[in-house]
Amino acid sequence: MNRRKLLACGGIAAGGALAGLPLLAVGRPVAAAAPRGPVFSPYSEEMPVPPVLVPEITDAADVYRLTVREATATIVPGLRTPVLTYGGAFPGPTIRARQGRPVQVVVTNELDRAVDTYLHGGLAEPDPRSTLDPGRARTYEYGNARAGASLWYHDHTGAEPVYRGLQGWYLLEGADEAALNLPSGDHDIPIVLGDASFDERGALVWGAGGRGTLLANGKARPYFLVAARKYRFRLLNGSVGRVFRLDLSGTRMTQIATDGGLLPAPVPLTELVLGPGERAEVVVDFRDLPLGAPVILNDASGEVLRFDVVREAADTSQVPATLRPLPTPSATRTWTVTNEGAEAHTFHPHQAQFLVLDRAGRPPGPGEAGWKDTVLIRPAETVRLAVTGTSGATYDWPGRTRPRIAD
Repeated sequence: MNRRKLLACGGIAAGGALAGLPLLAVGRPVAAAAPRGPVFSPYSEEMPVPPVLVPEITDAADVYRLTVREATATIVPGLRTPVLTYGGAFPGPTIRARQGRPVQVVVTNELDRAVDTYLHGGLAEPDPRSTLDPGRARTYEYGNARAGASLWYHDHTGAEPVYRGLQGWYLLEGADEAALNLPSGDHDIPIVLGDASFDERGALVWGAGGRGTLLANGKARPYFLVAARKYRFRLLNGSVGRVFRLDLSGTRMTQIATDGGLLPAPVPLTELVLGPGERAEVVVDFRDLPLGAPVILNDASGEVLRFDVVREAADTSQVPATLRPLPTPSATRTWTVTNEGAEAHTFHPHQAQFLVLDRAGRPPGPGEAGWKDTVLIRPAETVRLAVTGTSGATYDWPGRTRPRIAD
């Protein structure tokens, strides 16, 4: 595909919002003074784990049903906030799929506006530009032939519906994961990170600058009870504009996966940067902390979440030295993508994944050594990507200035 054709395909998303969230229906949020945030006591509510959707199991596929509808949620203690949801949950329920087992997702739209449910990171998903009108239903089919990864589904008609709640996890378990003995079950915790602004009634405000209330699984500065053992945390930057720079107050994290799946080897780190739409998986071992000790998950702009170590627990899980060997990619194209705008943005090609070859001519860090589907590109920065997938001809890019792409 030549550069001219590539840019033409990408044009649908060039004026969009961040990382898989093109602004087709609602327009770009305007700069405005942020409303004064609500006053509340932090760490007064527990962070919920998104409910796991239970499928109808057939010979052909696991069938899940999602209804897009309005609801209210307690994001800030004491306030009920109108939100958009899949099935009434904010964020939406988690779909847990298995590599090689087909899935059908039946989406029914009970809103008064069109929606489109897009599987971000899927390699053979339906056309992300097709919409579902009010009162209609559609079945999305996913073969799940790809390797396991932490994917997410979200509305693809604009950034505002995602901000208001239309997003959730699609966790695809790889056939190779059980043998690794990573933390699992109640110790495998998906977390959607976000931010929000509110008006005086507690309603979400769209278009305000500086959304100062940070969220974890739809709650403002919650706590989460953990045992003194290892946990696997799947982190998604579900915001539509914030770059999260995360740390655990000096406690070490071990990164085991990117948005494309498991890394070749674990990477110890004390800080993790996630652009909108990026995902990462980390293992945190709380055994070295005394009972009752709080551990704060911080963003560069403030505290996000408090982990409280409350009990001892047996732990036979591990983080092996080898996770998922990186296969030699086949049928790749090399894209050179330059951010010519003034802000950092994330780049996401549809129905494709890629390896980061270099940033500004330098090799990527070990945390980017695996497959990815979304990459953060800073102003004036150039990244080279080895892109593979069934399509990849269209992409999402939030900036007013299109990225410069050479193929």
